[in-house]
Amino acid sequence: MEALPGLAWHRPRAAPMDPESAARPYRGVPQDFESRPLFDLLRSAAALDPDALALVDGRDRISYRDLLRHVRLAARALGDGGGPVAVLMPNTPAGLAAVLGCLVARRIVLLLDAQQPAERNALILSDAGATALVCAADAPALPVAGLPRIAIASLFAGTDDPAWEPPAAFGPHDPAIVFFTSGSTGRPKGIVRPLWSLLYRSRVAIDGIHLGPADRMLNASQTTTDASVARYLAILCTGGRIVLYQPNIDGLAALRERLIAEAVTFLVAGPALMRVALSLPGMQDAFATLRDWTCGGAAVLRADLDAARGIMPAACVFRTTYASTEAGVVASWAIPRDLDGHGPRVPSGWLRAGMEVALLDASQGVGELVVRGPGVALGEWQEGRCVPGRMPADPEHAGWRVFRTGDLVRIGDDGLLHFVSRVDQQIKVKGVRIEPAEIEAVLRRVAGVTDAVVMARTVAEHAGSEETVLVAHVAAAGDRAAVLEALREHLRLALPSVMRPSQIEVHDRLPRMAGGKVDLRALAQHAQAGLVRRTLSAILPRRGR
Repeated sequence: MEALPGLAWHRPRAAPMDPESAARPYRGVPQDFESRPLFDLLRSAAALDPDALALVDGRDRISYRDLLRHVRLAARALGDGGGPVAVLMPNTPAGLAAVLGCLVARRIVLLLDAQQPAERNALILSDAGATALVCAADAPALPVAGLPRIAIASLFAGTDDPAWEPPAAFGPHDPAIVFFTSGSTGRPKGIVRPLWSLLYRSRVAIDGIHLGPADRMLNASQTTTDASVARYLAILCTGGRIVLYQPNIDGLAALRERLIAEAVTFLVAGPALMRVALSLPGMQDAFATLRDWTCGGAAVLRADLDAARGIMPAACVFRTTYASTEAGVVASWAIPRDLDGHGPRVPSGWLRAGMEVALLDASQGVGELVVRGPGVALGEWQEGRCVPGRMPADPEHAGWRVFRTGDLVRIGDDGLLHFVSRVDQQIKVKGVRIEPAEIEAVLRRVAGVTDAVVMARTVAEHAGSEETVLVAHVAAAGDRAAVLEALREHLRLALPSVMRPSQIEVHDRLPRMAGGKVDLRALAQHAQAGLVRRTLSAILPRRGR
């Protein structure tokens, strides 16, 4: 990243806490929470009630006693401080226990989502430098030569030793876990985080929500993100219960059932799922025990907030966050009940303390958000090692790094952050950040496709809400029906459902401006002469099936 001279840096004050959380009984966390070994934190939480449930899903239920045993066995099986381990994590109690075991064993975790297409995971592993792949026994084969597979169940098959002590923990600046996001070069990119920063993010949640042993969290967001892992750690380090749920697999009926059966108090769900859930019958009973609903990852509209409050318990706090894998939590807040005067889009929240922010190329109060602080990721994972990439060291603060978010924002006089738009063409769909270049690279690999552009389009839903969908414009030669069928199959195999375009437009060639660039305006207006188009709704399964 180029130097950024002359920026006016601002250090935010501590964000105000909502009165409901402030009044809740609260044990707190030790002052050195982020620096403590992970196994010690888990052991302290288990000591509160070893037989309390730590992890549940639709089939398995693991107590804190069993969780410690699983983590010990996995850490011992993996050995002390070897090379990076790729974990193809199923969203199950055993899958999460395996990840914890890797971290306790001081093995760098390359975290892969078992629900992602095998082709994409194989692309990630092709140059990730993993020494082994930890996965479920029935996980699909990935064509990566010479990479040993370790079945998750085998990690827990040894003889337990309750007196076992873990190796030295990760240091505050040691790479510990790599999260893979959509990449602007057409390949997924790995963002490297130390365990310290995940525990710091956990502390933000624990202190902000006053989490404790009585809490049950259901996370309906993607499980292999830094936000999800930090929330899991926050619950497990305070003795609460994680209720695992997979929207695309379990379905909406299971969401209602688990909310009721587990008396969930803390729900994490993005706007898109929220809009569907709120329209289902019987959801008022499902939300009866909620005290906190965190809705992050995408813009929240005032219509969303009003609809949620029409069915949530009166005392339930509605919370939004602004964060990224690279920057961590930048802003969050518990939205006041008397919110007024902010227009149709709800502000992202109060800027978090412990970092500094600046606006680059600001005009009329709007500029690109730049963040620096100890919570910025260590760098990018390239060819089996961590490099600074787009997160260079901050020359003014030891241990801090700098990151240009690419988001155009406005910071109000009251300190609230307002998202305006993206500087580049990066898109968020259902709370997942997407680089169109990665989708375009997949489209261009289909025989007959000569060019491709992916754009975002906002469509109206109901009650005044909006949704961002992806539209692909493809130039193709030859039999269009065959090309469309090939696209259908290739997109299904190569991309997760959230990255598959909702609509495709097929052109003889893409319109271009005088300088040679694709004319995006012409594409958006469907104005190119000779256009032949067809929507994917007729040829692709609905997203999430």
